[in-house]
Amino acid sequence: MPVELSLFSGILQNRKVKLLWRTETEVNNYGFEVERKNPPLNPLQGEEFEKIGFIDGHGNSNSPKSYEFVDKNVLYGKHYYRLKQIDNDGSYQYSDVVELDVPTLQDYAILDQNYPNPFNPETKIRFVINNDIIVKLKVFDEIGSEIAEIFNDKVESGRIYAVNFNCLNLSSGVYYNSLISEKTRKTKKMLLIE
Repeated sequence: MPVELSLFSGILQNRKVKLLWRTETEVNNYGFEVERKNPPLNPLQGEEFEKIGFIDGHGNSNSPKSYEFVDKNVLYGKHYYRLKQIDNDGSYQYSDVVELDVPTLQDYAILDQNYPNPFNPETKIRFVINNDIIVKLKVFDEIGSEIAEIFNDKVESGRIYAVNFNCLNLSSGVYYNSLISEKTRKTKKMLLIE
């Protein structure tokens, strides 16, 4: 076995998840893809694991090495994490899955960072509100001009929504998505690349 993983766990700190892992030995370890599976948007379907980050390995080592990764884009509910350890030759293996339960929504609204980001031509934007209310999700360019309104509807309190944004006709650059209601406005920066 090229990498001997002796620890993989996660802790919740201020609505962020900190993942910690340790290897005892490493042989040809290129690195670790960090993958997350979110709470299902539809209870009848499961979400797939998606890559949320990468941490370089130490290559070859006979001494213990410690790693950490902080996931800042966490909505409430059960989240599942795993590591995809990749060797220099491209072969890989998965770690066991770590499950973390993020407590019920405290903030009025949470707008998750779009994924993937940077993106081309499509990205997914997730949000949740703790009230039954009409919300709009709009996209703006760098100077504040509205490009598109991609959601405008009444939402259910506590339900996680995911909206796909396709930008086939836009040029590369910085854009912003804003979640707008009568009580709040949350904005995230997005990067469209060619």
